[in-house]
Amino acid sequence: MQIKPIIAPVLGENCYVLFDQKEAVVIDPGAGVVDQVKSFISEQDLHLNAVVLTHGHADHCWSAGHFDVPVYVSEPDRYRLDDPLGTTNSGNLQLTQAFAQFQPYQLPEEIRTFSDATYEGGAAFAPGIVLRAIATPGHTQGSTMLMIGGEVTDLPPQISGAHEDLKKDWPLVVFSGDHIFAGGIGRTDLPGSDQREMWQSLRFVANALDPQALLLPGHGPATLWRHELATNPYVRQARSLG
Repeated sequence: MQIKPIIAPVLGENCYVLFDQKEAVVIDPGAGVVDQVKSFISEQDLHLNAVVLTHGHADHCWSAGHFDVPVYVSEPDRYRLDDPLGTTNSGNLQLTQAFAQFQPYQLPEEIRTFSDATYEGGAAFAPGIVLRAIATPGHTQGSTMLMIGGEVTDLPPQISGAHEDLKKDWPLVVFSGDHIFAGGIGRTDLPGSDQREMWQSLRFVANALDPQALLLPGHGPATLWRHELATNPYVRQARSLG
């Protein structure tokens, strides 16, 4: 299993191409990544099976409809795909202008919501690529962390170069979306966000997630969960709640 990160030009959002044995899944394709993703898939001779979203904010789903594959999102965030910019931060002219520089939003032809199995034990989004979802509402109603077992041992320099520990193997790799970043957490002042739910989600994750997990967030560098448990002030506070 390998991961190719592609940084979107709008808000520095992290898009990831997850691939194994020529089968691929794209996670969170933000604005301005279509050509890069398609070029990489073509160069590697990959078959793209699905787009999977951690949540429905515009900077994470803007390009989802440009790949002609099913797009998966949590049920609570499904409505956001009908108007991702309006439901992210309506009335923000600067944000609107940033997205306008790239290919226009295209509603995906086939939108599927995560099955119960995705949350319970994981579901295959491509042959050999099984992701398990954890509901982490707060940043949005349907914010989701996506986990894959530690088969991922070949990370590119953009990820593995963060610091020496990231070059080792991990029991778990987690795409944390905008729930948790290196040293921070997602905003709760946007439409549909909820600070109380954010703290509840943080409390659950802080006490349930394997400390040895590798986190690949929606913005910024990769991080080790044990490092966040020790240094991230929001995670530390949530964990102290028991």
